[in-house]
Amino acid sequence: MFKTNIITLIFILSISFCFGSQLPTNYYYKVTHVPIYCITTPCSQYRVHKVNTQDPEIVIENFVFPNGVEQNYFLLQEANTAIFYGTIIANRNGYNVNDFKVKRVYKQLPQGDALSSTDKYYMFGSSGIVCITTPCPSISAILLNIETATNVNDVKQPYETNVPLFDTNWLFQKQFESEENRLIGVGTINNQWEVIVSSSYVRLPDPISSCPALPLLKCQGGHVTVFERDSNRCLANPQCSNDNDTRACILSIPACPTGYDLVSYTSISTCPAYNCDAYFLTKTY
Repeated sequence: MFKTNIITLIFILSISFCFGSQLPTNYYYKVTHVPIYCITTPCSQYRVHKVNTQDPEIVIENFVFPNGVEQNYFLLQEANTAIFYGTIIANRNGYNVNDFKVKRVYKQLPQGDALSSTDKYYMFGSSGIVCITTPCPSISAILLNIETATNVNDVKQPYETNVPLFDTNWLFQKQFESEENRLIGVGTINNQWEVIVSSSYVRLPDPISSCPALPLLKCQGGHVTVFERDSNRCLANPQCSNDNDTRACILSIPACPTGYDLVSYTSISTCPAYNCDAYFLTKTY
């Protein structure tokens, strides 16, 4: 029995030694589309660069996407506003070029600020520090692919200023989701230990799972069904409300800037409530 166990252990260690170093390593890569015209294959129109590094760009022939990804948001020119988390693999057709196996996809929110030369790519989490006064370094800014972290007092996003009717509650939750669902912020840490974000990338699809089903209310005459919108952009808390006050609602319909779609629902006030959601986000109602 002892001899058998020794042989089994040696076999397992041999397998680990032979294959462990070959296991794929995932990193975060910024994607660029190069609009070249080809008459033969392969025709490699994509480049990826490992963010926060000086590594050279890698030429990519094809992307292998996970299930559930709307690929139209990540191909051709749309790829220029994407970050992929994944690994470089050999071309599946046998050509002497690289493919890229995508594990997670992130899309840049439109209408951010211009990038700064000092900007880096971060994810954010709790630093574990709790204060009774401010400023307080309660946020950990983690450099992607480097894994070093800096405790900061605040993360300042540009979208509330740049995009009317932007859902800041949704974006705030994206900063502190579980690690695989958090947003990526591109920004610079200033002298006040604040991350000044130029632009953010959100993981798609969003929301990751479908919104909960809502009960179908049968409101009496003179009443309408009203809702709240939660931090996942889902409608919640349906109620019946007297619609006598709808005459006080503003009748004009707002407009959203380029890259955003206008969505609306009947709010608790019985008036329409509007939000500007990025065009690539899943419609939730």
